[in-house]
Parts: sequence; C-alpha cells; structure tokens
Amino acid sequence: MVEDDIDVGNMLKIYFSGFGYDVYVVVRGSDALERVHYLLPHLIILDIMLPDIDGYEVCRNLRVNMRTSHISVIFLTQKDERSDKLQGLELGADDYMTKPFDIEELRLRVQGAFRRSERESLTNLKSGLPAGRLIEDQLRRVIREKGWALLDARLNNFDSFKDVYGYISGDDVLRFTAMLIGEVVDEMGTTSDFIGHAGGDNFVIITTEKKVSKLKSRLKEKFNQEVQTHYNFIDRQQGYMQAPAKDGTTFKAPFMTMSVGAVSSRGHSFADIREITELAAERRRIEEQLRRTISETGWAYLYLHIKYFKAYQKVYGFNESHEVIWFTIKMIRDVMSELQVVDGFIGHATKDKFVIILPEKLSKAIRKELKTRFETNILSHYHDIHLKLGYIWTDKGKKNLSLMKLSVSRVSPKHNIFTDIIDITQLAD
Repeated sequence: MVEDDIDVGNMLKIYFSGFGYDVYVVVRGSDALERVHYLLPHLIILDIMLPDIDGYEVCRNLRVNMRTSHISVIFLTQKDERSDKLQGLELGADDYMTKPFDIEELRLRVQGAFRRSERESLTNLKSGLPAGRLIEDQLRRVIREKGWALLDARLNNFDSFKDVYGYISGDDVLRFTAMLIGEVVDEMGTTSDFIGHAGGDNFVIITTEKKVSKLKSRLKEKFNQEVQTHYNFIDRQQGYMQAPAKDGTTFKAPFMTMSVGAVSSRGHSFADIREITELAAERRRIEEQLRRTISETGWAYLYLHIKYFKAYQKVYGFNESHEVIWFTIKMIRDVMSELQVVDGFIGHATKDKFVIILPEKLSKAIRKELKTRFETNILSHYHDIHLKLGYIWTDKGKKNLSLMKLSVSRVSPKHNIFTDIIDITQLAD
C-alpha cells in the first residue's frame, strides 16, 4: 500500500490484516519501487499524490519493468476528475477508486483482483511471481529473438521437506526461493530479465546468453547455502531429515538443493515454445543424474553426437530430421533393453546430442552396438537418388553427400577423478 496519509494507511493495514492479508505500507513512491522487488506483492493499492514522485510515475515504472509488470494495481486517490481516471487506466491500472471511499467496496475490489489473477493464471498466489499465461507470453516473445537464454530451476527433495515440516513451511520455502531468485537476478542479471513460477517447485528465468552461466552457478550456490535456515537445529546438526517412507518406515532424506537446466537461442531453431521448455527441463534432469553418480563408482557416461545432422536438416527439413531424432531415441532404448541395462538413464541434451548413464561394465558393448546399428539403419532416411549420385543440392549449389554418423564418447571414473559435472561433460565432449 502506497499512501502518504499515515492515518489512512494504518487504518487500511489493520482492516485488511483482519481478513488474513499481509499488508505493507510505504509513504513514498520511490520506497514502493524499491521494496516491490523483494516483497513481491500480489497487489498494490496506490495513491497518486505522494511526497516525491506521483502515483502515475510509480505505475508507469511498474508496468515497464519485466519483473513487476504483472502486479495488480488499484488507484485510491482524491483525484476524481474523469481525465485523472482515464490516465490511470491507460497506464495499466486494474482499477480506480476515489476518496472518500467505502472500505467494504475497496475490500470487494481487492478480492475481485485476486480472483481475476487466479482465474487467468497470471500470478502464483504462493510466490507472487508471474505464472501460466504470462510465462507463455514471454516465451512467445523471445522465440523470435536472438541472444536470450532460459533457466529451468527445480527444488530437489522438496516433497520430503513438506512431508516432515508441513505445507505451510513448504509455502515459506517457495516464497524464500522467489525472493532469492530476485536477489540473484538483481545482483547478476539485467533489468529486462523475467522471473516466473511455473508451478509447484519449478521456477523459470529468462535472461541473456552472456548472463546465463554466472546466474546458474550463483543461484545454486546461494540456494544450497541459505535454504538450511528452514530446517530445525537437530536436522542441521545431523545433516539430514528423518522422512516418512511409503511403507511406514523412515529414511534419511537429504536437504533441499536446486537443479538448473539452461537453454539458449545460440545454435537452436525452435518452432514452438514447448521445445524450449522441454529441452531446458531435459538438461536439468541430466544434471540431476550426473550429480547423483559423480561420487559413485561403477558407472560410465556415454556422450552421443549425430555428425552432419544440421546439414541433413537443412536439406530434408524439420519433419524428416525429427524422424531421425525419434529413430535414434528408439534405437538407444532398444539396445539398452536388449542388453538388459536396468539402472540406465537416457537424456536428450540438444537436438543432435544425447547422454547415457549406465553401469561401466556394459558401456563398451553398448557403445559398439549403438554405432553399428546407427550406421546400418541411417541409410533408410536418405532419398535413393542422393545415395546413388553421392551429392545433394543446397542453396549454394551441389555439395558432396556426407552421411550422418554417430560419434560416441565414453567417460567413467575408473581412470578419472571428478569433482564437478563440468569435468565430465568437458572430457566427454
């Protein structure tokens, strides 16, 4: 609430607090713009006549900033001219009331703003961050641009935490995470960066290619350090929780950590926003699997790269190149099944690159079979005329036909010591 009349501000704070709202009151417009970044309010009741900048300027700043443009605004002011109301609504305010006002009417308008936001999936009521349609709108905007990057962040072991500490503490963690992400973006990102809450324990950040690597590292580091304040003293001392298992027993559940998958516009051409989110989520899952196995022995990491895939895509188009990807995924699954790999993991890192984590003793046989089977069956994806002539026509003229091949790199801890997943990926690549 931004109100320079202290008596009105206190009265409204007491009144709305009685209905279960968390209410914060500031007197100056500049204070409102500063605090909104870490308070993450769902709604702002805004006076126009303030001691520093006016309410119009505050609303204008909120609407042009990617981080605050989604917040509902209700003007509550003595300015009752028609032109004043039109100006406020043109700036993007959701409602406009004049003083003197009926406090019951104001409460109903506040409730209406919350219901409208929830119905239209505009914000997540637990974190106050943009959700649903607003996230999709941002993805549709950037998919046509260059230089952007998306971070897909998820909280590991969040469900176990809720089982032990309850849903209220779980909601506190979600609000803490939203504020922590905002702090990191303020520290290392740009003013145009977007933060959204996709639902549950899943958050998204849209930033620039130049910022993505440092943001990713800082987010995980800061979260993993500060989240421990949500555990009690005994759990912090022993380094784990005793969480309930499905069979009625308990198990040692590790503390929450944050996993982050990243994808950028560099080297990618996306036809749909689902491709962006699916690739980011897949990279996050790969990272989670690598972190689980990095301190263990007996596993191997296979890094598969389809060579000349991009050239094939340029000539044959999206649909036929997509068939190659599905053929490769099915081939990997078939080989893993035939050789009875029970504990394996398959990940799709980029369009033409895949990751397999599997027992080290089976890795050599899997690697050999994958390369042989790929090169034997890939010919069926080429047109007979190209295979016969040995060349293809591109926009630059005739070019020799380079058949796609499967490159498979193999890494294991048998002869290597890894301290970070970057060590694994760099060695494999």
